[in-house]
Amino acid sequence: MQAIQKAKQICVINGQNLTPIREEVLSLMIAARQPLTAYELLDKYRKSHKLGAQPPTIYRALSFLENNGFIHRLSSTRQFIVCDHLGEHNTHTLTQFFICDQCGAIEETLMNRMIWNEIQAKAQELKFNIKQPNLEIHGLCSKCQP
Repeated sequence: MQAIQKAKQICVINGQNLTPIREEVLSLMIAARQPLTAYELLDKYRKSHKLGAQPPTIYRALSFLENNGFIHRLSSTRQFIVCDHLGEHNTHTLTQFFICDQCGAIEETLMNRMIWNEIQAKAQELKFNIKQPNLEIHGLCSKCQP
């Protein structure tokens, strides 16, 4: 699995460890090919590994994976999704998610640098510190439009 190997390489470079739990959570997300909530991941983890696993186990793994740019947290749906640009979160700044409200399909794209610069300028003007530079746009995908 290329994504897992890439994640391991990035962890080694950063002096971190992709523990078995973190690796399994990332593997489950890759296999799902769709966004999942923490509790959906917990259920999948319990089925494949430890029945007694608790929510903090999954939340810690998700936090690590998100902080390292391997996954994104979708605030509007409270779900997590594997980054299409795994490990490149330092090379891109603002990610756009187009989320279909009918079928749940998600497309991840990078925002145009000029638009991102405008957002940053407005944030500076307002003395606003951007912590999660993701833009979630809801609507209907081409398959779900009438």
